[in-house]
Amino acid sequence: MPDQPPCARLDTLESYAPAWRRRSEREAEVAARWRSSVRERLPLVVEALVQEFGVTRVILFESLAIDRAVPGSDVDLLVDGLAGEQIIDATVVTERILRDVSVDLVPSALAHPPVLERALEEGIVLYG
Repeated sequence: MPDQPPCARLDTLESYAPAWRRRSEREAEVAARWRSSVRERLPLVVEALVQEFGVTRVILFESLAIDRAVPGSDVDLLVDGLAGEQIIDATVVTERILRDVSVDLVPSALAHPPVLERALEEGIVLYG
C-alpha cells in the first residue's frame, strides 16, 4: 500500500487534535482538583509536625508550590526542628493525613545546599 501524501497525513493528525485538547483539559482539571485537595489538608500536616515533633518552620516547595503537581506527585516540605531520627515517624503521620500521598520531609539542617536554596527561594512558608 503506498504511503499517503504529507497533506493527507496532516489532515489525519488534525482530526485527532480536538480529542487531545479535551483530554488535556480533563487532565488539567483533575490535577487542579488533586492539588486543591492536598492543599486543604496541609494545615493538619503542619499542626501535627508542630505539636508532635516540635517543628519550628514548614516550607512547601517543588511541584505543589508552583502548581505543577499532578496526581501521584509527592509533597515536598522543608522543615526546621525535625531531628533525623524523627523523619520516618513524621513521614508516616503526614502521609496518613494526606491520605497516602507521598511526602518528602527535608530537615533544613540535613538538606543539600541546592535543595535548601531552591526551597527558600521558591517555597511557600506554611508555618514559622
